[in-house]
Amino acid sequence: MEDAEFADLMDRTFSQYNEILIIEDNNSRFGAEFGPIGLVAAQWNGHLYEPHVEWFPWATSRNILRGAVAFFQKFRYRKIGVIVVHSLSDSVRFYKRLKKYVPLFFVGKIPNGDVAGRGDDYIFYQRCKS
Repeated sequence: MEDAEFADLMDRTFSQYNEILIIEDNNSRFGAEFGPIGLVAAQWNGHLYEPHVEWFPWATSRNILRGAVAFFQKFRYRKIGVIVVHSLSDSVRFYKRLKKYVPLFFVGKIPNGDVAGRGDDYIFYQRCKS
């Protein structure tokens, strides 16, 4: 893929989001042992903040947990209202474990509610400053 094609693809992909963030953590893959482990694209309407994360293949389970805890702790004190997270059934266990570290609450399940048709939609939220 040429540079221009890649730039155009990224522009189309991320234009629907208000904010793009990189999550970094210690990882032996990097010479300095610190580098990117995930990408967060978020939509925000002034009160509802809805992040979508893509963890990089080299992110370990520990990286993912530490990165998620850091993300939720950081946004917990921003004036954004509520963070809403949608999850598939294979990630529910992770979010239930995450509740040990951050005030994240289970809202409910929508059977076959995933917009991409991948299964049930499990919804979690965290209240932030208003």
